[in-house]
Amino acid sequence: MSSITPTPTPGTRRREGRGFIDSFGGGRVCSAPGCNASLSRYNENTQCALHDGHRDRV
Repeated sequence: MSSITPTPTPGTRRREGRGFIDSFGGGRVCSAPGCNASLSRYNENTQCALHDGHRDRV
C-alpha cells in the first residue's frame, strides 16, 4: 500500500469528514464577466460575494 497523498484538484473538495475543512483550490477568480476578484480556497462558489446572488442588498 502506498503512503502518497494525492494532490487536490482545484474546484473539488480536498477531504471530507470530521476534523477536515473543505478546500476548493487556490488561485481561483470570480467567473462573472469582467470581475477579477480572488476567491478564497474555502469558498465553494464560482463567483465572488458581489456576483453570487445571495448577498443581502442594503
